[in-house]
Amino acid sequence: MRKADPVCVINAALAKRLFSNENPLGKRLQTVTFLNRNYREIGVRMALGASPGNVLAWVLGRAGRMIAWGVAIGLVGAAAFSLLLRSLLYGVAPADPLVLATLAVFLPLVAFASTLAPAWRASRLNPTQALQQE
Repeated sequence: MRKADPVCVINAALAKRLFSNENPLGKRLQTVTFLNRNYREIGVRMALGASPGNVLAWVLGRAGRMIAWGVAIGLVGAAAFSLLLRSLLYGVAPADPLVLATLAVFLPLVAFASTLAPAWRASRLNPTQALQQE
C-alpha cells in the first residue's frame, strides 16, 4: 500500500473545509438553498399567521443546529487529524487548546452571522407571491 503524500492530504482537507458546514460561505449557500426549496412552505406559514419573528427564529434555529453539529464534527476531526500532522509541524502543538477553543467560538459566530441576511429576507416574504410561484 502506497503512503499518502502529506501535501495531498492537506489539500484534500482544505478543499473539504472550504465546502463544509463550518465555512461561512458554505453555510450561507446551504441556508439560501434551504429557503429556495421551502419558499412555498414559508409563504403558507406566514399566510396562516406566523409572524416575521417566528419565521426568523425557525430559519436561524435550523442554521444554529447545523452549525452546532458542524462544530462538534469539526472538533472531533481536528483532534483525529492532529495525529497525522504531528510529524509535519515544528514548534507548534497540533491540538493547541487555545486555538481549538478560539475556532470553536469564532467560526460559529461568523457562520451564524452569514445566515442572518437570508433569514431576514425570508422573514419579510410576501405570502401571496410565495403561494403564486410555481
